[in-house]
Amino acid sequence: MGGFPLAFAKDLLSTFAPHPVAAHFSNGLIPVAALFLILWYFTGNAVVEKVSFYVLAVGVFSLPVSLVSGFRDWKRRYAGRNLPVFKAKLVIATLTTSIGFVALSLRYIAGEPTLIYAALLFAMVSMVVVLGHLGAKLVFYWKKAV
Repeated sequence: MGGFPLAFAKDLLSTFAPHPVAAHFSNGLIPVAALFLILWYFTGNAVVEKVSFYVLAVGVFSLPVSLVSGFRDWKRRYAGRNLPVFKAKLVIATLTTSIGFVALSLRYIAGEPTLIYAALLFAMVSMVVVLGHLGAKLVFYWKKAV
């Protein structure tokens, strides 16, 4: 049992895939931010809205890591193949990231959530769902996805 930590560390270092971690982290936070915004709407609790904003900020600021690591995996794992699924993922991920920074800026400038901010947040939720679906097609149905 004494060799377990070292063996685990070696295995982790040799097999670690940054993109799935980054993608699940950022893409999981965006729906959570939307959920807290809905809770704020029904409760009026300002703290709940602040939580929504900060959760979204963490998710949006981590999106570039997901985008860059996904681009890296596309080049390495899929040899940069020019296929529609990769084009779609790149466009949607770039749009999601851009919209996220716009939404955060609007919310910060306004000092409170606006209807436009909420619309952008819910648009981002739909985008990360599509990104997750396309990612799943690549992982589980690679031959059919292309």
